[in-house]
Amino acid sequence: MRYPGEVWFLPPEARPGGDPKGRRHVLLTPCADANDVGIMAYASTQPTEAEHGASNVLLDPAATGYGRRGFIGFSRPTYVYPSRLIPARSGDFQRMAGRIIDEMPELRLALRQALGLGTGSSTGTGAAAGSWRGRVVSLAAEMEREIGFGYGIVVTEPAYSNRERYQLFVPIDSLAEFEPATGDVVVPDPGWPTDLARSSNGLLIAVPEVQSAFHPTEVARWTGATADEGTMRQIDSALLELFGL
Repeated sequence: MRYPGEVWFLPPEARPGGDPKGRRHVLLTPCADANDVGIMAYASTQPTEAEHGASNVLLDPAATGYGRRGFIGFSRPTYVYPSRLIPARSGDFQRMAGRIIDEMPELRLALRQALGLGTGSSTGTGAAAGSWRGRVVSLAAEMEREIGFGYGIVVTEPAYSNRERYQLFVPIDSLAEFEPATGDVVVPDPGWPTDLARSSNGLLIAVPEVQSAFHPTEVARWTGATADEGTMRQIDSALLELFGL
């Protein structure tokens, strides 16, 4: 069993333009066995995304109360970015470097912010109005080949979404292509235009595979479709359950 807060090394990303080196990530969802997919938060000593307004938690190992600086898995001040999520199969985790405990409540709050929970859709009247949140996007070919989905609904918090850096999204596809799994959201009749209208069976929203795409290279285009407020509320509820928020 692997638990939220554990710090693991993941292998380099295989796709062109992906992270070229193994790097520490913080596990945000539990994994019961090697086939479970865990959602990881990216970690970096660089403040680049923080300077763009990305939700983050800065961990300073010298300021922890653990007694041993290496306990939390970092040797230098490091930004943990729940605004940049990576799904990974538990069996692919390479090496556990440590575990975060006291800072987890702060990281969970940062995750809630990163996901824009409760802010609605870009077409609504709430905080997300006019942002990218809720837009249905087409993913670049390389990313589609890697994850098996060609489209996603952006769930990034409104302000950071408009910086067009790392967009958090939930993959979507036609119900004609996939069977719903635990945690997925099914929309029988979305009521908003979509390139996925290949069947009348509706849409599957794969919330447990929430992840990020680098907007300049991995988001091909906005399809012109936007998820309505009701659908975004369903997605938010599923995200709350997925992360135990």
